[in-house]
Amino acid sequence: MNPITQEEAAPLLLDGEHVAQILGILMKAIKQLSAADLALVANGQAKLNVVVEGTPAKAARRQQVDTADLQALATQLEQIEDRETALLLLKQDPRIKLKANLILLARMFAINVSSRDRRDVIEEKIVRSVVDARVRSEIIRGMTGAPPDLN
Repeated sequence: MNPITQEEAAPLLLDGEHVAQILGILMKAIKQLSAADLALVANGQAKLNVVVEGTPAKAARRQQVDTADLQALATQLEQIEDRETALLLLKQDPRIKLKANLILLARMFAINVSSRDRRDVIEEKIVRSVVDARVRSEIIRGMTGAPPDLN
């Protein structure tokens, strides 16, 4: 039983083939140890650490996006006319799947964000700065959305 979640631990299901593959990988790692390191492990003065790499979640977390891709996204955001479309783009675009990439995008627009800001807060700041500001500016200049002149 897991003492933190109070849930029953799922049984580990390994067939003979998987066990053999895992032991083969461990044997390769052990063969690469020097005689002195092997002696330390054998008598308990040192230990081997197993690190699992390459899982999809970990790989996605580490994947940074090229700044050219973020610049293309920034240009796309500048063309959007309404808040809902802009928010939808920010929530679904794979280029900003990582929060770090979203922060980089915000900084491209000179928006003050912190790594402690929640994702939805950063998205709202971007939409407010890019879409809302442009729409207000266009209304002020009389380009779109301004009521017709009644003279």
